[in-house]
Amino acid sequence: MPVGIGLAIAAALSACDGGSQGTNAADNTANQSAPVALPPPIKESRTYRCKDNSVVSVDFLADDVTANLRTDAGMFRLQAAKKGDPFKGDSQTLVAEEGSITLTEAGKEALHCKA
Repeated sequence: MPVGIGLAIAAALSACDGGSQGTNAADNTANQSAPVALPPPIKESRTYRCKDNSVVSVDFLADDVTANLRTDAGMFRLQAAKKGDPFKGDSQTLVAEEGSITLTEAGKEALHCKA
């Protein structure tokens, strides 16, 4: 009798489909998405002390038109229209000069900072 029960259980389990190995059109379409582009690497990271005694950090990326700004308010991605132009975000504008930056935030006075 125990052998019969074992065979019945084995037969029932073999009938279960643990997941279809076939594919359908929706699966194929989802897998054909464009490759993900990685952001450019960091070219230079600098920390600046500002006239109001605050500290900001800026990561200048290798594409020369992207900067990551970190302030007490958070982290912001800034973009320049072309190399050498000011970096702009939603409410920030950053002008980078040799050894210093000028940071302007919406509703605030321009802040001058030195490395």
